[in-house]
Amino acid sequence: MIKQRQFWQKIALVPLIIGGLGLSAVSALAEAIAIRPEADYQTTVQGESGGTVDSGDCGYIPTRPNHVMNLSGDIESMSLELTVANSEEAQPTLLIVGPDGRFCIRAIEGKADSAGLWPAGRYEIYVGDRSGKKNDYIISINQ
Repeated sequence: MIKQRQFWQKIALVPLIIGGLGLSAVSALAEAIAIRPEADYQTTVQGESGGTVDSGDCGYIPTRPNHVMNLSGDIESMSLELTVANSEEAQPTLLIVGPDGRFCIRAIEGKADSAGLWPAGRYEIYVGDRSGKKNDYIISINQ
């Protein structure tokens, strides 16, 4: 009886441990970014663009988002700027799936950006490439 109780106590901790790490099936490999509405917030994230999934309008993207951004409240003015290292050959795209739907931004000369009002919620950010090539990138986030 005591061994059974200890077993179930350990099993009951598994969801708490996994939940505490912020892991889920979608974001297990994505870098999580938590943002609160506040003045002068800035951060950068980086990674490698491209993937194996043909998104149609937004080029080739990874199977999972590169980043997951959680906004705890509406942000009246925020910008995301994507810069790709090899801008001469790269054809980067920024696919954002969020509370207001899905939108694709194609880069011009290795840069893409999205600025304005961002409603509270979860945003999945995919950094793709129209040709399927992989390139290093940086995303700057500014409020």
